Amino acid sequence: MKVSWWIGLAAATLLAQNGGLAPRPNAADYPARTTIKSATVAAALVAPEQVRKIFAADLSHAGYVVFEVAIYPEQNRPLDLTPADFMLRVPPDGSTMRPAEPAVVAAATIPYDKHTSNPPSLPGKVQVYTETTIGYESGGPYRRGGVYTGGGVGVGVGDPPVPPPPPPSSPKSKDQARDELEALLSAKALPAGRIAQPVAGYLYFPKPSSKHKIDRYELTWLAEETVRLTVKAAN
Repeated sequence: MKVSWWIGLAAATLLAQNGGLAPRPNAADYPARTTIKSATVAAALVAPEQVRKIFAADLSHAGYVVFEVAIYPEQNRPLDLTPADFMLRVPPDGSTMRPAEPAVVAAATIPYDKHTSNPPSLPGKVQVYTETTIGYESGGPYRRGGVYTGGGVGVGVGDPPVPPPPPPSSPKSKDQARDELEALLSAKALPAGRIAQPVAGYLYFPKPSSKHKIDRYELTWLAEETVRLTVKAAN
């Protein structure tokens, strides 16, 4: 029974760590940190210029701030980690924000076109081709002989006898860029699951509103205990 428990724990831990970032060697390597019974929590605000280098996209212009968060569980105290349990606000005023899903952040950064159209497609294996005929027609009692030409369009089933040349290379489409950004945001996000080893990753928050200049953020984690971290804003 004990062996089965450890196997299940190892599998869950591996699942939770299938993504995110390598945590820093020590929680003290983060500018903000605190310790509760089950873990030490640490965080840092990622500067907008660094975010642009990491993701090759301007998430700040799209309305998002990025935090690197690390969880260091206490020895022999596995815990469940859910990114949605984090909240962000600007003290002393400002609304509270939950982290956004990577797909939402990617769509805000590279918006969809308002009007899209897809050309109609023919059924598979159906080829359209033009046909031109040149021949000689002999004269008859009511017409003269001579050279004639004819044209038409035919539809055939099956592969064409000669494959068409490959299309010319084209720049990456917005849809491709958006999909790649979403995949990268997902890969580097704070992982979810049951953990027993340190994990780290990014959380993407909509920028909180405030009537004053933002000099610090308050990051809250609703775990076994309520954890609050004060993180300095970028200069």
